[in-house]
Amino acid sequence: MEENIVKCEKICKKCLIEKDYSEFNKAKGAKDKHHPWCKGCLKERNNTESAKAKRKEWKRKNKDRVNEQLKQYKKRHAEKQTIYRKKYYDKNREKILKRYKNDLIKNKDKYHQKAKIYRENNKDKTQAAWKKYYETHEEELKIKRKQKYWKDINKNREKQRVRAKRDREKRRLMKIEYRNNNREKVNATRRKYGEKNRDKFLKQYREPKRNLDARISSFMRQCLKGNKAGRRWESLVNYSLDELYQHIESQFTEGMTWEKLSQGEIVIDHILPRELFEYKYPEEEQFKICWSLKNLRPLWFENNSKKSDFLPDGRQARHLMSEEKIEYLISLGHNLIKEKELIYG
Repeated sequence: MEENIVKCEKICKKCLIEKDYSEFNKAKGAKDKHHPWCKGCLKERNNTESAKAKRKEWKRKNKDRVNEQLKQYKKRHAEKQTIYRKKYYDKNREKILKRYKNDLIKNKDKYHQKAKIYRENNKDKTQAAWKKYYETHEEELKIKRKQKYWKDINKNREKQRVRAKRDREKRRLMKIEYRNNNREKVNATRRKYGEKNRDKFLKQYREPKRNLDARISSFMRQCLKGNKAGRRWESLVNYSLDELYQHIESQFTEGMTWEKLSQGEIVIDHILPRELFEYKYPEEEQFKICWSLKNLRPLWFENNSKKSDFLPDGRQARHLMSEEKIEYLISLGHNLIKEKELIYG
C-alpha cells in the first residue's frame, strides 16, 4: 500500500530543504523529471555576474541555434504570446509609447529608411491597409489634415510652392502616363463632370476675359507642341491679360462684341500668319514677334478664313522656305540676324 503512494515533495540538492514539486523546474533527463535544484536556488545561481557572462558568451557563439529555438517557440505558442503581448501593452501603454517616441526621435532616419523599404517591398499590402483605414476614418482624417494645414498656413503654402516647382516635370509626365493608361476612365470622368457643371462652364466662358485667356493659352499650347511646360502664357510674353483685353477691344470695328467673339463669329487673328514663323521654344525671337500685341487683332471669322496664311505680296507662308521667311521678316524691320547666320552658316 505504501509503495503506491506518490511523493508530492522533494529535497533540493542545494539548500537541502524539502519542497513541493511545483517549486522545481521540469527536466526531461532527470529520473523524476524535475531539476535537482529548486527554483529559488536556480534563480540565485543564475543572477550571479559569472553566470550572466557565461550565458551571454554561449548565446554569442550559438546565435543561429538560439534564433531557431526562439522561432520554433514563437510558432508553437503564437496564440499564447499574442494574448501576453496584448495584456502587457494594455498594462504599460504609456511607458511603451514614451520609449518608442524617444527612440523615434533619436533614430528618425533609420525608421524612415526602414519604413520606405517595407513600403517598396509590400506595395499592394500597404495600399490595401491604407485604403481600409481611410474608409473607416475618412471624416476624422479630413478634420486632422485641415487642422494641421491651417495651424501653420504660411509655412505649408511655401512648402507646396517649393514641392510644385521641384516636381513639376515629374508630375506632368505622371499625369500623361496615367491618362494614356486610363483613357476611357479619364474621358468618362470628364464627361460626367462636364454634364454636372455645364451651366458653370458656359457662364465662365461667356465672360470676355476668361474666354480670351482660354483661347490664347490653347493657341500657344498648340504652337509650342509640349514646350509650354505648364507655364502661364502671360509669363511667356511681355504683356498681361488686361493689356491684351484693352488692345483687342480698342480694335473692334462696327458690330464687334465680346459675346460674338466667345460664340466664334470673331477670332483673334495674327496679322503676320503663324505659318510664317518657325520656333520650338517661347524664348526664341520669332515666338516673341508672332505673339506680340502689334501682331494680334480681332477679325471676322469669314475674313480670317479668306485671309488664311497669305502675305500682302500674294505668297502663302506655308510654301516659303526657312530662309525666305527670315528674309521677309528682316525686310519688315525685325532683328533676326542670328537666325539668318544659323541658316547660311
